[in-house]
This record gives sequence, structure tokens and C-alpha cells, in this order.
Amino acid sequence: MMNEFHRYKECIELGSTPLSEVEVAAVIQGMLPEWGGRDYSLTKKNCCHYSTELAKRLKVGEVPAWVNKMARAGARLGLG
Repeated sequence: MMNEFHRYKECIELGSTPLSEVEVAAVIQGMLPEWGGRDYSLTKKNCCHYSTELAKRLKVGEVPAWVNKMARAGARLGLG
């Protein structure tokens, strides 16, 4: 939350992962091929989608649905 050019709504606690540090590193490393910059889409594959997938793989709490509400609205309108 240190980026002065972005307004953050809030920090959301998702809990602790049962995975070890090595397992967390492996999860992140394993996601790299699926989450390359060329695949970025404001409505279909953005940082909020990544966070949701990462939370699932880390076996922590769910990212609230409102986090990606604007992307879903844009997708329904056929944007991006």
C-alpha cells in the first residue's frame, strides 16, 4: 500500500496459509506461466483474478467478490 499513485480501499486479511515457505514459493513459481504480462486483461485476467487464484492455491480465505466487481461489470458490457 505504498504506491502514492493508487488509492487503496482497504487491506483484507485472508488468514494464514498451512503451506510452508518452500511450498508458497513453489505455488508462486508454478503460477508464472499462467500469469504472464501478455495475458493481462482488465476484465478477464487482472491482478484481482490473480489474487483470487493465489488465495485458493495458498488455502487461505476467499477474496471478497466486491474486489473484482468493476471487471465483472466491464466483461458483461463486452469491454476488454
